[in-house]
This record gives sequence, structure tokens and C-alpha cells, in this order.
Amino acid sequence: PPLTAVRPQKHRLGQLAVELALGRAAEGDRRPVHRVQLWPTLEVRESCGAAANAGEL
Repeated sequence: PPLTAVRPQKHRLGQLAVELALGRAAEGDRRPVHRVQLWPTLEVRESCGAAANAGEL
């Protein structure tokens, strides 16, 4: 059965990684450390006993 999972924001994570890497390449060690929090989404699927379309609200 499809497994319930926590899904990261893959596109946004990639976008932020590129932005931070380019900034680090341009500014070197002068650029401060950045801490980023991305909130994942919960994909409820049949593995927890939910209906097949329960995650589509």
C-alpha cells in the first residue's frame, strides 16, 4: 500500500540551496551562516488506514 510520509518541499529546498551556494561563491567567507527552516507536508495514505483520497483535501 502507499505509505504515509512526511514530504519535504523539494523544489523550494533546491531553490534555497542554489541561492545560498551562489551567495557563498560571490561573497566567500564574508557571508554569514544562514539557517533555514522548511515546513514539510504530511501525505496521509492508505498505510495508516485512511481512505485512498484522504490526503487530497
